Amino acid sequence: MIRMVPAATTKARKLEGLSKKNKLLFFASSSCFCVFVVTASRADACTCVGGRTTCQAFYEETAVFVGRVDAITLVTPAHPFSKRRVRLAVTEAFRGVSAAQIEIVTGAGHGDCGYPFKIGESYFVYAYRERNSATLATGVCSRTRLLRDAAEDLAFARAQKTAPPFSGAPVCPPVDIVRQPVSARPR
Repeated sequence: MIRMVPAATTKARKLEGLSKKNKLLFFASSSCFCVFVVTASRADACTCVGGRTTCQAFYEETAVFVGRVDAITLVTPAHPFSKRRVRLAVTEAFRGVSAAQIEIVTGAGHGDCGYPFKIGESYFVYAYRERNSATLATGVCSRTRLLRDAAEDLAFARAQKTAPPFSGAPVCPPVDIVRQPVSARPR
């Protein structure tokens, strides 16, 4: 005859064989794991390496423009790596844009490097062409930013409109790293 033993009883018997120290360690690690699982809201996986100067970003990206966000729609909402399609009214075009309205894509957020556009806000946008596609995209690792925070970008881009044409590749100054000597405390 086979006797059925509840699973809880079996687990309790397994714990009985552990020393007090091991039981304490087991319960502490289980508790920490439970707290971590319950309180963890998301994992940010986007990491941007290095930065580019305004000049570098201006000449390396496919499209550079100022635009106001008119609409944001979620593309493939049930997909874990969904994107957002952002429609902008172009208020000033610098490179790669000739239409009065443009659509770009960006990640939906939650660690996928998507830029957090908001409807009604104006942005200085650096967009690139997605691989094997005509779609323009941007993200948090580009120099895309709110227009109110883009004075340097705007001044540079406007200066390029009035600069005489040049032949060959643009020469952008390297990113300067300011190093200051360590000195003694002020006297």
